[in-house]
Amino acid sequence: MKTTFLLIFAMVFAFAACDDDDSNNTNNVNNVNNTTTTNNVNNTTTTNNVNNTTTTNNVNNGSCGDGVLDAGEVCDGDDFGTETCESLGYAGGTLSCSLDCSTILDGWCYINDTCGDGVADYWESCDGDDLQDYTCEDWGFSGGTLGCTDDCSFDLSACTGDLCSLQEWYDDGYCDPCELYGGVEDTADCSTICTTSDGECGSYYDSALGGTTCMYYAGTEDPDCGAGDSMCGDGVADDYEWCDGTELNVACEDLGFAGGSITCAPNCTPDVSECTEPVCGNDVVEGTETCDGTDFNGATCEDAGYTGGTLICNASCAIEYTDCTATCGDGIISTSETCDGTDFGTATCVTEGFTGGDLACDLGCQIDTTGCTSN
Repeated sequence: MKTTFLLIFAMVFAFAACDDDDSNNTNNVNNVNNTTTTNNVNNTTTTNNVNNTTTTNNVNNGSCGDGVLDAGEVCDGDDFGTETCESLGYAGGTLSCSLDCSTILDGWCYINDTCGDGVADYWESCDGDDLQDYTCEDWGFSGGTLGCTDDCSFDLSACTGDLCSLQEWYDDGYCDPCELYGGVEDTADCSTICTTSDGECGSYYDSALGGTTCMYYAGTEDPDCGAGDSMCGDGVADDYEWCDGTELNVACEDLGFAGGSITCAPNCTPDVSECTEPVCGNDVVEGTETCDGTDFNGATCEDAGYTGGTLICNASCAIEYTDCTATCGDGIISTSETCDGTDFGTATCVTEGFTGGDLACDLGCQIDTTGCTSN
């Protein structure tokens, strides 16, 4: 299965899409393929509701791509008419448009109103300057500066290198958005995969598009993709999806809440509006709390590497170790010590960068390498 880098985070799930051979490409939490389809053929209007996104198949529309919404187009560039994420039932975010002006993609919309507070929550890739320590290199680029968009998705525009060339994605049987990753359009794949059945699903969700690759390029899904192919809206919560319909891969507690119920947004992201926040001060460890009053959830000073002492729970329900003790000279390495007596743990002169010799332990229980040698 091919995957796109997500992720988020420090997430509880790893999201996959359509090619195991392509590593370094992990999915974002935002999911797509939410489609309402309108086919206009010979002045006969037929409306099919499929996965909650608006699609109109346009043929020979010469004005598509000029950034102006014309008759027969559902969108054009950044022109979506009156449609917004909010009009589609989301709290905010940004819509995206397929290259053929036939499909509005809602993968960049967010259902929870926390985007913009500067803190990357579990369901967000980033938020403001909070990138959760991710870099362009984590995505597979050769370098550059990772950014964050206003809809809390990663901005890869300042990353350097041709990701598709680096990962050998050109002409690999999958439709890839290579021009968004420092390369050129993957026409060899996308021009055939999205419209021709070859027995293999070659479309996948990509966070940079806010949709699946074929929906973006052709306004239609690869005819070989369906239920079980990580398509949002099929009612099956695949590994890369938070949820799909009534099937959930995550609970409120997994996202740092004390409890409650999660529902699933149309783009397969978790709606946490019914989750309950932990209450600091009720003497019960909940959500992201490490302690609450006298409840330390079984933790001790010894768990943190100290030899004894008493834990303290501060006003923010986080453990403090100021009253924990470490005894230098008891022959046991504890927190803040790199050695104690003859106990050096796994350290040797070699692990310290020398070729041989003997370590010593000073009076402050710190490793002394003066007895090590280098050839």
